[in-house]
Amino acid sequence: IPLYFFSKSINLKEKFLYLSILFILFISFNTDTLNFLWHGGHFPNQLPYRYSFLYVFVILSLAYTAFTKLKEYDGVNIGIVSSIASGIVILSQKLLKEPPKHYILYVSIVFIVIYAAALTVDRRSFIKPEKKALVFLIVVGVEILLNTIVTIGIIDSTEYYSSREGYSNGKAVSDIRKQIKELKSSDKSFYRMEVFPPKTTNDPFLYNYPGVSIFSSTIPKKPVRLMENLGFHSNSINSYKYEGSTVLLDSLLGVKYFITRNDSTDERLYRVINATDEIVTYENPYALSPGFIAPVEAEHWSSYGGNPFNTQNTLVNEICGVSDIFVPLKQKHGQNKNLTFDGTGTNYYAFKRGDKDSKSTARIIIEVEESGYVYLYLSLTGNMVDNGFVMVNDKKVEFNARRSTVANIGYCEAGDKVQFELSFKESAPESGNFKLLSYTMDIEKFKEAMSLIKENSMKVTTFTDNRISGTVTAKEDSLMIMTIPFDPGWRVKIDGNRAETKALDEGFLCFDLPAGEHNIELVFIPNKMDVGLIISLVSIVALILLYLYNRKHRDRMQLKHSL
Repeated sequence: IPLYFFSKSINLKEKFLYLSILFILFISFNTDTLNFLWHGGHFPNQLPYRYSFLYVFVILSLAYTAFTKLKEYDGVNIGIVSSIASGIVILSQKLLKEPPKHYILYVSIVFIVIYAAALTVDRRSFIKPEKKALVFLIVVGVEILLNTIVTIGIIDSTEYYSSREGYSNGKAVSDIRKQIKELKSSDKSFYRMEVFPPKTTNDPFLYNYPGVSIFSSTIPKKPVRLMENLGFHSNSINSYKYEGSTVLLDSLLGVKYFITRNDSTDERLYRVINATDEIVTYENPYALSPGFIAPVEAEHWSSYGGNPFNTQNTLVNEICGVSDIFVPLKQKHGQNKNLTFDGTGTNYYAFKRGDKDSKSTARIIIEVEESGYVYLYLSLTGNMVDNGFVMVNDKKVEFNARRSTVANIGYCEAGDKVQFELSFKESAPESGNFKLLSYTMDIEKFKEAMSLIKENSMKVTTFTDNRISGTVTAKEDSLMIMTIPFDPGWRVKIDGNRAETKALDEGFLCFDLPAGEHNIELVFIPNKMDVGLIISLVSIVALILLYLYNRKHRDRMQLKHSL
């Protein structure tokens, strides 16, 4: 790069333009407003500066141009540049907040010397061009190889890599893929399915099935908030994971099939349709259509965080009028280990750890007075927890205690001994707090609600990845709720006429539905796609015109020189 700017054959105007581009990029990397504009008016999560490939492109352009001008420089020029580069590497140990390790400094300097030698060798005219190219290829290849090995090691030590076993291969994965293939072949209706426990936030992409979970940089934030309030684990920005569902939530979202790797819960409402040594596949007979009718007043329903069972209760009540499907259970303190609770709270627990250098365990007894499904909701700071599980009599039910999410304990008989245990690391704070809610589900009310909603649901006739068509009958003017995340790209037609789309609690797609029988069609076309197409076409035309202009200008110059 320095050699590019030292070149005498490259005109000053070109150098200035490249410097201007680099200056704009550097300023953008360090200015929130410009960074925000580069990302289309959206701050990216975890991976900033996603336009940095443009910087790489500019640097490569400069480097290639300088490479073609090597004959302009002698060994002294190359030596000066190499010495400055080595000096910068040495100073980095003093100037950077996190100095690089010594071996990185040594290897970097060694490669600077090797590159200097390679550039000097290139000046020897008796060496054939293909030999020169081979020298550079070997040097660059070795550097890239070592850099890759070191980088992989650093990533593995700081982030760690997942094992392929149980993730993308192995007996369990093979059974899951086979089961998904069979379900797709035998059931052509609209449905969603999920695999539990999930390996990633994008298991539907990993195993190619229509699911609920998603991690996408382009997903709106507001639907994520709604799904989190309903009980799913999320990062509160651009993802939510099928980890914390209930039978009610499964049914509302149309999760018809459920594949579990760890069949530790007692299921009574799902039907087992297949089982292997690794997985069990359940069918949910209460799974609903992706769209159902609700009173127009339901448009004003809003969710709130902190208690997903109340959120699910109020949503169902707004849709069909059935209330209190989830009922709270009584809790009492158990026998803790190296930990004491402050006060006698039964949902919010403030604790103190005795010996801060030893692990601690909190135990809470959940009283099951009537038979039914039992669900827990744990809210805490995840980095202080080691693990957690629930003992139902002598049966252990595990869940991810590092998540603030719902845990399905399964069906419990009246009088079952249910004990919740939460273990804290030695590094956990000496004091802290967490919230634990325990609820049971009224099965008869659940069945009543699902029956009422099903009677007023959309009957899907055809569907693809971006289109759904169906029929529905409304007894009166109503609100049509789709369990599809709201996005302005969705376009709805009722009997061929365009309908205005809305967002239920800023999360689910919905629209007004007049009384009567209707044909409904939903089509997804990304918002502003037409603008994007116009910009792309204009850019293509501009490139063609620029090419023709340059070609014509070059022909004129050649003609002028020939004359």
